Amino acid sequence: MARRAASAPLPALFAHPTVTPLLPVFTAAALPPLTAGDAALLERELQGRFRWLRFSQPLERDFVAWLRTSQHRSLVACMCLAMVMLLIFTMVDTVRYHSLQGGPEQIATFQKGVLAPRWAMVVVLGLAIWAVATRRIVRHLQWFITLIMVLYGMTTSCTLHTYGNLGLLRVTGANLLLVLVVFFPCALTFYESLRAGFLMWLQMLITGPWLLGTPQLLAEHWLLAAYMLLSLAFSAVNGYMREHVLREQFLLRHLLDWKACHDPLTGLANRHMFNERLSSALHQARRAGVPLSMALIDVDHFKAYNDRYGHQAGDEALCRLAGLIQHSARRPQDVAVRLGGEEFAVLAYGDDAASLANRMQHLRDALHAEAIAHASSPTAAQLTISIGVAQLLAADEGVDALYRQADVLLYAAKAGGRDRVAV
Repeated sequence: MARRAASAPLPALFAHPTVTPLLPVFTAAALPPLTAGDAALLERELQGRFRWLRFSQPLERDFVAWLRTSQHRSLVACMCLAMVMLLIFTMVDTVRYHSLQGGPEQIATFQKGVLAPRWAMVVVLGLAIWAVATRRIVRHLQWFITLIMVLYGMTTSCTLHTYGNLGLLRVTGANLLLVLVVFFPCALTFYESLRAGFLMWLQMLITGPWLLGTPQLLAEHWLLAAYMLLSLAFSAVNGYMREHVLREQFLLRHLLDWKACHDPLTGLANRHMFNERLSSALHQARRAGVPLSMALIDVDHFKAYNDRYGHQAGDEALCRLAGLIQHSARRPQDVAVRLGGEEFAVLAYGDDAASLANRMQHLRDALHAEAIAHASSPTAAQLTISIGVAQLLAADEGVDALYRQADVLLYAAKAGGRDRVAV
């Protein structure tokens, strides 16, 4: 085995890195960490193409949570834009109120049917923006947003119907625009947006016969309802395609994250991730005042094993060993890594050298129990490993010092006859 250079720090993976997604709408969101089983699930989901826009659980729950987080800023921006539009219409309504020509009954109707709903919605929407922006609303966010949308639609319908009853000029296409807005990036899934749009259409359908007073206005109302439903259908098609792309990006970014951080053969964390994360683990251990230990593991006479049994058998042996190493690093902040070739490492946060060495002894015994034949080994008749275990002792020691200590102890184990743990 070629001796490794000790100058490069070899850090560990305590948490998967956040990945900046491809789509701008996802920029603020972090991807949840993955396991090898999760990666296999992502592959299956990609093959299934999720035509019904549903993942299997718990992946669907992760996607929805990610969507809520990633689109939080977009949701606040959309709500602020809705507030701006509402204030503009409210100011226009106020100006028209002061210039209204009519008797007390018309003025009272305008106040009750236009100004009161407008200003009430300004207050409600302002409180909603504050609640969403400060994350006061987290649970049942979809129902909260749906309620705000429906109330906004009711306000618009009420004012339009009042304008019609008073014989004033009105913009009947406002309801159509509201249906289009339902499928904006508002932290809702496709089905949640479709439900909100349908409820908005339903309330418009119901309030028309209730508020409109003439057959001509009712005829316009039914025609507008038909246009609104057609607009909802077209918007739903666009919303479906958009979410399909988002879900595909979600799966692909997860897979890229996992593949960038893991060894493709064994599924363990790779050296790149090891290099990236040990420094932060070191600082964390210093702040918390807990020990940090590392075990370097090397397969004895692995070149001879490959020469005798072939590289495919060698890969299978490494995978079996990797499974044992992963099992030995079973605590939440333990990290099992394949450094390259037949070299592995285990980083134990909050564990001293004696405790980690005990676990490595169990790992050695577990490999013995596997009884992987190695007839070319001068050490034993089965595959064996040598392990060096070191602990960060001095507060001023760095990553290089920890790695050098473990490396020296690994070679001490080899010099002592291999198939042993040196502490």
